[in-house]
Amino acid sequence: MFHSLDRVKALYQGQSELGMANESIAKNNLLLQEPLYQLRSDTKDAFDEAKQLEARWKEVEREQREAYQHATTAQDELSEALASSFVHGAANVTASNGKDVDDFVREFRESRKTYHKRVIWGDRWTAGEVS
Repeated sequence: MFHSLDRVKALYQGQSELGMANESIAKNNLLLQEPLYQLRSDTKDAFDEAKQLEARWKEVEREQREAYQHATTAQDELSEALASSFVHGAANVTASNGKDVDDFVREFRESRKTYHKRVIWGDRWTAGEVS
């Protein structure tokens, strides 16, 4: 008698529909499970690779900083050797013409300009102003 009532039948019908809807959702979730696991794995691999690249970046940045410092020191030594060579050359020559002096000044100025630019960029780099 109880099961023959319209309200009870409607309740059972609603319960049955909800059960089928849940079953459909569960099947859909199971279909998505493998792609989600694959996506999780791919994401983890990408994250691990990013961490490795980040560590490598620090190493490359250190190497670059050392190379830049070496180039700055080499530029300083080059300009000092140029000046020393000019001074020693002028001492050995009794009459130096103006063209030699002009050439030296132009070359020395360019050499020192390059050196000072490198020093400025090195200072900015050390201060963290270069990225």
